[in-house]
Amino acid sequence: ASALQRGVAIGSATLLRMMGVVVFREGDVLNFASITLGIAGACSGIRSLTAFFATAAVCAAVYDLGARRALLLLALAPAAAIVANLLRVVVTSLLAIGWGRIWIEGGLHDAMGLAVVLLGGFFLLAAARWLHRGAAVPAVPSPAGERRRPGVPRAAVLLAALVFCAAAIGMAVATRHYARMAESL
Repeated sequence: ASALQRGVAIGSATLLRMMGVVVFREGDVLNFASITLGIAGACSGIRSLTAFFATAAVCAAVYDLGARRALLLLALAPAAAIVANLLRVVVTSLLAIGWGRIWIEGGLHDAMGLAVVLLGGFFLLAAARWLHRGAAVPAVPSPAGERRRPGVPRAAVLLAALVFCAAAIGMAVATRHYARMAESL
């Protein structure tokens, strides 16, 4: 098991216990009274980490953050992957305990994975916007003579959002493809 996979299992079990849920963790498997939930490598966050690094890099370029702020944004990518996947496992566990295996198999499980990627991506986009606002941006003269701060063009923000959505959809398609391959073995 990867360190990320193990970390998600440990963190999820800890959060669930803090909520009063009885859970026994054995490696990367969470055992509940009514169901067992294995944290697969695909659910560890490694794929979302790749998408988050790409999203952070695009946002850093779009928002022209400079080297220090861009590195800070890139450093937030692993944190976003871990937090988003912890949330996914905790929510999936609670839903599976309450309503059964439907939440850990098939379309609903895949939708939860996509939601996690979108959540992490929006976090990185918000962080990039916050870092951009904190940057010292010199005022530039406008045609009318007044001074204004240059902003990020809406087209650049749209481009960053499209790149992120394409990465998220690509991950969802790849995950579904590999799941179908595993089922056929």
